[in-house]
Amino acid sequence: MYDVKIRITRPWGKRKSDSPQKKKKSDRRKYPRVDFIRKASYQLSKSSRFGIFTQDISQTGMCLLLDNEVSPGIILELNFELPGQSYKPIDTLAEVIWQDNYLTGVKFISSPTESTI
Repeated sequence: MYDVKIRITRPWGKRKSDSPQKKKKSDRRKYPRVDFIRKASYQLSKSSRFGIFTQDISQTGMCLLLDNEVSPGIILELNFELPGQSYKPIDTLAEVIWQDNYLTGVKFISSPTESTI
């Protein structure tokens, strides 16, 4: 398993805050999220691995499109590849923070090693 620390040093894709819509006052994220649409997979404890898609990523978490409902607090074992680093897939743990119609926000638990998007 790789420990991954994601440091965003340049925008990869379009930032969420660059959209024509005004930035929501309720968006209090410390780190900006950038579009990050990729195939990925997750596993719940010792269950089977499920294929999913990512939507965006930041230093502290990501947004996923899951294929089933999960409760906040559930720990997922995630596997994905960063742009330009397809030779080294990332395995990390993340906690489900919220879910809305299968769109799921997670917070990274295992602290990543230095990687750049």
